[in-house]
Amino acid sequence: MQVPSEGRFHVVSSHPEILLISSVLRDQDMPVAFKMGVSASQFHACPDEWSWLERYYMKHKKTPSKVAFKTQFPEFSVKAVNDTAHFAVQVREAHAQQALTTALRDSAGFIASGDLEAALKSVQSKIVSISAGMGDGNDDDIITGWEDTYDEVDRRVARVSQYGMAGIPTGFTTLDDRTGGPQPGQSWIVGARLGHGKSWGMMRMATAAIMGGYTVQYNALEQTRTEVAMRMHSFLSGAVGKQIFNNMDLAQGKGFDVGEYREFLYGLKDTIKGKMHVSDTSRGMVSPLTIAAQIERNQPDIVFIDYLTLMQGAKDWQAIGEISGAIKNLAQQYQIPIVSASQLNRSAGIGGKDIPGAEALSQADAVGQDADAIVNMRMMSSSTIQMKLVKYRHGNSGFKWWCHYEPGKGIFNECSYDQALALKDIDDAADDDD
Repeated sequence: MQVPSEGRFHVVSSHPEILLISSVLRDQDMPVAFKMGVSASQFHACPDEWSWLERYYMKHKKTPSKVAFKTQFPEFSVKAVNDTAHFAVQVREAHAQQALTTALRDSAGFIASGDLEAALKSVQSKIVSISAGMGDGNDDDIITGWEDTYDEVDRRVARVSQYGMAGIPTGFTTLDDRTGGPQPGQSWIVGARLGHGKSWGMMRMATAAIMGGYTVQYNALEQTRTEVAMRMHSFLSGAVGKQIFNNMDLAQGKGFDVGEYREFLYGLKDTIKGKMHVSDTSRGMVSPLTIAAQIERNQPDIVFIDYLTLMQGAKDWQAIGEISGAIKNLAQQYQIPIVSASQLNRSAGIGGKDIPGAEALSQADAVGQDADAIVNMRMMSSSTIQMKLVKYRHGNSGFKWWCHYEPGKGIFNECSYDQALALKDIDDAADDDD
């Protein structure tokens, strides 16, 4: 069939764009197509016809009659169909398929030249754009379209009933009480200077999650899967074991009974309700596309990335900003929280007694801007850490808490300020003796 528009197309009569236009004209239901998220950018075979329909509707506030349309496009054959919603979905899907095919074709040149990073980056940006255009057209008016919000609140109430809180537990009581834990769609950042415990902090959060019955996806970008497992075994043995298996002892292969260690590991499946999938860089660098694939494969309740600026392509502030935005998009797309570690600038906290704010995150301002929550931390002594929620998009921030920190012994627990000072005094005295 020849579609009557400038730059003629030969299109079969069953093309979804023709069927959608026919259904709209026959049933006079242009609003249904709009509600389903149909737009002119999704039309490739009949762009002029649909653009004319949109302009007519915007001008006259009604769907044009078949007579009016045929006057403008006399060669267009209106089909006997009456299912606008169905054909709207088909048009959106056909557009997505064509856009994805184009994206893959455009990346072929990068692949041929061996620049796989550029190819992935090209496809990734276009996939995000395609996904954004695949909205279901639900009513976005919060007065009449309240059902989605109600359903989400109802799910959170159910999680409080089942788990005691709406979000994923972090293991830090003050943080959990004030925020409800990381929530679906949120991006959290854990920031600290090098050697100030941010990796251990991430693992402490992951431990709380799996002990709460949640499935964790943990990405270790500077440690091996085995190293992460040994650290987690220190925490888990401190929580549910008959004895604590020190991380350093496990790493050095001495100071413990290997038979008892095996017995502890064998019994974890009976005491730990959740799961923890650990990915390191042994199979290649991690990118936002890698994270998406992990989510599809393992269906985690929460994702940890340790740490952000070690991800594939994180070469400069602009690239890191793009990665940060992609991580936030993934959290929203899959409706799970993603927690990423990030270093603080060298000057952060030097000469001061307080933890610096979001401005101290290194490499890119976008990291702090994209985050829903930022937890920064600093070591007060070898066994004490101070933590602070420096940003929280959904409530109050600025509060602090203190932790007893001996992770090799399975200890990274919140304590009172007085307890932290007492531990610090012991550490300082030991340092003086040395």
